[in-house]
Amino acid sequence: MLIFFVFYALKLQNRRNKKNQISNRNTLIGTISLNIILTLILLLHFLETLFIDIGNYNLRVYRYNNFFKEKTYQYLLFDSLNASQILNIVRDSLIWMIVIYLFFLLLIWFRYEEHRYRETRSY
Repeated sequence: MLIFFVFYALKLQNRRNKKNQISNRNTLIGTISLNIILTLILLLHFLETLFIDIGNYNLRVYRYNNFFKEKTYQYLLFDSLNASQILNIVRDSLIWMIVIYLFFLLLIWFRYEEHRYRETRSY
């Protein structure tokens, strides 16, 4: 999905050759940045749903095994406690990745605005 949007951004850049180079670069950076952020958010949602489903399945296995007093079903990947801990670690790391990326994107935007301001003041 991300590769498709990168090629789409390159197509937009080629289509807008009549405008100045800074505008094309800003369009490309904005499109790629938006797609990276959306991909990270989708990954966060997918992993969170996956770990919640694993935790629910493991809880049912635990109840079934305790009710029948035998280990008929095995746990899926890891037990419920580890699933919640791993979910918290993955969620926190992805949120920090998004925050750090947005910070760098903000720095790029400030640099672009400063360059655009200097360019307009030089005339």
